[in-house]
Amino acid sequence: MDEVVGYRHLNHHQRETVERIFQHPIRHDIEWREVEALLESIGTFEWSHDDRMHVSVGEVRHVFIRPKAKEIDADSVVDLRHFLRAAGFVPDEG
Repeated sequence: MDEVVGYRHLNHHQRETVERIFQHPIRHDIEWREVEALLESIGTFEWSHDDRMHVSVGEVRHVFIRPKAKEIDADSVVDLRHFLRAAGFVPDEG
């Protein structure tokens, strides 16, 4: 993806995933497959041999580790919040 399109341009499922990531308290039922689909749709990515997903959205970069479990842990949710906020993918207020 060549340009950052922002939260409003995500499809319904992608927006729902972002909203779940930003919910308080932290949700423990966010599945990695949902996160992976979101990240693949908003940026460029590359997998390394050690299950690390190198993601870039514009100038924002981060490495996410594929979890062993189906759901991501709380630390991963916090990492995703920081990454998505820096990349301009924050849910609309209200």
